[in-house]
Amino acid sequence: MNLSLLVPQPQMVRSGSGKFSFGRDFADQVHSYLFCDTIPDGIVELPLSRELQALPESYRLDIRPDKILLATESKSGRFAAMTTLKQLLLQCPDAALPCMTIDDWALFSIRGVMIDISRSRVPTMNTLQHIIDLLSLLKYNQLQLYMEHTFAYKGHEDVWKDSSPLTEAEVRGLDLYCRRRGIELVPNQNSLGHMERWLAHPAYKQYAECPEGFTDSWGIFRPVSTTLDPSSRESFLFLEGLYDQLLPLFSSKLCNAGGDEPLEFGMGRSRKLCEREGRDNVYAAFLERLNSLAAERGKRLMVWADILQKYPHLLKDLPEDIMFVDWGYQGDHPFDHECRNLAESGHDFIVCSGTSAWNSIGGRWGNCRENIRNAAAAALKWGALGLMMSEWGDNGHMQQYPIPMPGYFLGSAAAWNPEAIDLLDMSGALSLLLFGREHNILAKALMLLEEAGSPKGLKIHNASLPGIMLFDHYLPHYRSIFPQYAGYDFSFEYEQLEKAESLLASVDPGEPQTLYDEILFTAALMRFACDLGRLRLQAPHFSLSEIDTAARVRLADRLEELIIEYRRLWLLRNRPGGLEESAGILEELVRLLRQ
Repeated sequence: MNLSLLVPQPQMVRSGSGKFSFGRDFADQVHSYLFCDTIPDGIVELPLSRELQALPESYRLDIRPDKILLATESKSGRFAAMTTLKQLLLQCPDAALPCMTIDDWALFSIRGVMIDISRSRVPTMNTLQHIIDLLSLLKYNQLQLYMEHTFAYKGHEDVWKDSSPLTEAEVRGLDLYCRRRGIELVPNQNSLGHMERWLAHPAYKQYAECPEGFTDSWGIFRPVSTTLDPSSRESFLFLEGLYDQLLPLFSSKLCNAGGDEPLEFGMGRSRKLCEREGRDNVYAAFLERLNSLAAERGKRLMVWADILQKYPHLLKDLPEDIMFVDWGYQGDHPFDHECRNLAESGHDFIVCSGTSAWNSIGGRWGNCRENIRNAAAAALKWGALGLMMSEWGDNGHMQQYPIPMPGYFLGSAAAWNPEAIDLLDMSGALSLLLFGREHNILAKALMLLEEAGSPKGLKIHNASLPGIMLFDHYLPHYRSIFPQYAGYDFSFEYEQLEKAESLLASVDPGEPQTLYDEILFTAALMRFACDLGRLRLQAPHFSLSEIDTAARVRLADRLEELIIEYRRLWLLRNRPGGLEESAGILEELVRLLRQ
């Protein structure tokens, strides 16, 4: 029994003597166990000892040669114990479980994941169910599906018609599916910034802060407004209509209304109001109104804390029932300072780190690890209610399904028992719980790709250098950093890629075929991006047009072949809506290479 494969790591384990032998029926009952199911035969429930009763989701699992004793005081504690048992049985192909006693409990009451389903990729129901099953096995208890426009709101068909949105019946089904697996599905509808999918349509420009466009903080003109006008009564009537359709579908009493990154807040229609009353006070009044909208519909409001960190004096005056979500995705994000601000306000809050998968192709493992570690430490120090992992889809959502998985695994470990995360065998755990015991090579190849995204000394905000090369023509925010990487040869990335490709070539993919194909494709796309980046960063002005014509044509030919596979893999796990948008970014790069 390799306890370093358990995700998350239990708090205390004591070895026993002998083994508990079990049959196939017992194993099937354990693996199929859902929240509030009847305990399988062979497991005896007992009261929990007094010293463990006060701890959240606490349980004692006592594995003896003749039976298993399970002690807990709560349904969630029982489910956590059964989840641990599921993971233990996966390591026992000989149907004999080593005797041991596990005393365990959660350090954080909220352990969540947020998945972006608005930036191009909307997963199929089957994919979402697979993700929920995995998150449940990792002891997550909250899931949010980040939405901007990907719910089929009645009367708003022009906005979502090409996005393959979730329907009312699908949301209700997902809510039930989550509850049966110990997960709370929290509604998430951004309600201030990131609304360009709506505001691009003429019928919705009346709600826009800058209906004729604006210049963002990077100096780039955006023809479509991204932020609702906070001074308009019509904006709130619009949001009320969305909430009335969406919120009743969820059994959760929480509601995440976003409120982050309102890029042009106070630059347009609300400018005079902000000049008169102050941007900070206008923003606070907007949150108070959102809080009322949520409360009127029986929900408790959650909002991002990024803007409030700029105006910490507002925190104590906002309604006390608002829950803040403090987010940051760089390894050195100032979580300690920000969590202190939130703790001193007296509000409940959680801390949100990220998988570091977006804008990266293959992940940024070094950054991911540091980001999660620092988020957990600050959350524990300042009394946060929990940790949440986020997986974003910026710039076409080009990362494949396996890429965020190491982040989910480490996030689970940190949210349950952060002091033991260094005990986790990541490659082994991925093999056991994601790929299957016999596919350890896939896990090792995945981690090589993850590590390739974080070369020592190379720190880029929310992106890897190869990742930037795929979308620079689409959103050139990172172009200003190119001079500091002039002549960069991607030697570390190539070394990691060669190791990963060698491992992949050494095995017959067999099952799981799709996971194998996704990792193989990721390596190929990353190699293409490194080849393009090496040529581009050797050019005098770092432009595509300076690359030799024959070299550009060869790159274009390779990318065209990759796009064919990109499209195929997309449709195996995701709905067709958003595919043209995402693949179109790569196809435009092909066109530019052929110029």
